[in-house]
Amino acid sequence: MEIVFLIVGIIIGAVIGYFVAASKKSGSEGRIALLEESAKRAEGENSQLKTQLESERSAYNRQIRELEAEKGRFYESARRVPLLEEELSGLRETVKNLNAEYKGLTERYSSEKESMEVRLQELKDAKDALTKEFEVIANRIFETKQKTFTDQTSQNLESLLKPFKENIDQFKTRVESIYTEETRDRSSLKTELQALRELNKQLSEGAQNLTEALKGDNKTLGDWGEVVLERLFETSGLEKGREYETQFSTRDRDGSTYRPDAIIHLPGGKQIIVDAKASLKAYEQYHSTEDKALKEAYLREHVKSVRGHIKLLSEKDYSRLEGINSLDYVLMFIPIEPAFNLLMKEAKEIYTEAFEKNIVIVTQTTLFVTLKTIQNIWKTEKRNENAILIAKKVQDFLKKLEGFVANFEDVGRALEKAQRVFNDADGQLKSGKGNLTSRGHEIAKLGGFDVKRLTAGDSSNEDEPEETEKLF
Repeated sequence: MEIVFLIVGIIIGAVIGYFVAASKKSGSEGRIALLEESAKRAEGENSQLKTQLESERSAYNRQIRELEAEKGRFYESARRVPLLEEELSGLRETVKNLNAEYKGLTERYSSEKESMEVRLQELKDAKDALTKEFEVIANRIFETKQKTFTDQTSQNLESLLKPFKENIDQFKTRVESIYTEETRDRSSLKTELQALRELNKQLSEGAQNLTEALKGDNKTLGDWGEVVLERLFETSGLEKGREYETQFSTRDRDGSTYRPDAIIHLPGGKQIIVDAKASLKAYEQYHSTEDKALKEAYLREHVKSVRGHIKLLSEKDYSRLEGINSLDYVLMFIPIEPAFNLLMKEAKEIYTEAFEKNIVIVTQTTLFVTLKTIQNIWKTEKRNENAILIAKKVQDFLKKLEGFVANFEDVGRALEKAQRVFNDADGQLKSGKGNLTSRGHEIAKLGGFDVKRLTAGDSSNEDEPEETEKLF
């Protein structure tokens, strides 16, 4: 700009010099006046050029600022492209993980089914082996001691064996019950998997129909969301009161009341909180109007409402609730699947935002898959508990059987010893060499006693061993 001023000054000086020289040459005063007038015009033109130059400079600076702003917006857009691509990749990864999880559950079910069949077969084999072993031991003992047992001994043996028979019957009943339950679970799971698609279709259609019918009635929509939530829990197969609770009321350490819509209990004493209080008022208004501008406004309000509810949930500390050992995240249930789809279409980043605040947004489909997964975890937990219980009962049974066999062998040895003592006494009395009976006869003959009377006495004595023998 300074160069321009310099050039203009030189031109003006040249003009003035030219006219001065001309005036000197002609010596005319008129030319001097003309020269002065030309100089004034040149100064005016210089002022105009200066003003125009300032205007051009302002326009140039404005264009520079606009270009800088456009450049900033361009860089901002370029910066957001990787983030949007990352979010899209995350969503694709989530879908992939859900598909993999579903496939894993199916494979896990097949694996657990095969494992349970093998365990049931092992239990059956163990039961058969124990039964056969018990029969062999019992038969051997019975065959060995049969001739020496009296009716009283048989009754005692029966009373000893009765508890073991009852244990075996209970063990058999338990195994058959587990096998029946496993068969029923396999059949029911197959039926549930078959009906899952139809159920999701019906739920989505019902949600859409109700969306058209409610026309913004928040109370009715809230009640319906609770009904859908309750229906999903009932369909999942979870046991109410043990594995989940609805409309649960509790207090925190400060005495404030909390009413989660549902609580899912997990093995190990953990819980998951489910919230279904997200307002869909703006979504209903979005569908109830045909005005494009209103639709855009209601759509923005829908996103804002969901974001606000996410913020509200993230500020609640469920770990402070009495009797609740909640996980670090909360399930935020949106009962209308199209409302969630519209939300993700308008604000894809909202799912990641919620997840970073330990809030997981779920719909009917994803919540049902989650509930079925938890139900299968509970089934596995129950089977493990039953297997542990059966193993403990088998151990107790074997210990008692070992004790019974040891006692039974002691009884056998005692009976054998008693039999030997009895035989020795009987030999000394009447059948052995030099027994008391024969010596008595000899003494009677030598002493002239009444042999018949003595013999009668001997006969009465002979009855005593027989009575004694019956006792054994």
